[in-house]
Amino acid sequence: MAGCMIVLIVMIASSHQRSRAKAAEEARETQLRSELASMRNAIRTYHMKHQANPASLNDLVRDGELREIPVDPLTSSKTSWRPTLEENVRVDDFQPGAAHAQPTMSDVHSGAPGHDSSGKAFAEY
Repeated sequence: MAGCMIVLIVMIASSHQRSRAKAAEEARETQLRSELASMRNAIRTYHMKHQANPASLNDLVRDGELREIPVDPLTSSKTSWRPTLEENVRVDDFQPGAAHAQPTMSDVHSGAPGHDSSGKAFAEY
């Protein structure tokens, strides 16, 4: 009887631990979506003000669109964000001595490896 009780207690504790881990994972995913939405909104606002995309997340901070670069809740780093860069090409870019435009940032994604609880890659967020 005591052996059955111990097994039952272990099973309940294990189930509770899995539930807490799942809740923590879902909280990090929610925080990631929130941080990405904030940065994407800042990119749109920057573009509306300057008629151009920022060159980096630092431009958003310098311009006041972001107070600071947020920490990726999955990597615990401010430097793991992966920007989507665009480079505009003009016909005269192919002329000798032409100055080439620098790439600009049009979107941002998490640099975290792996997938969320539904199987979607974090890099696709």
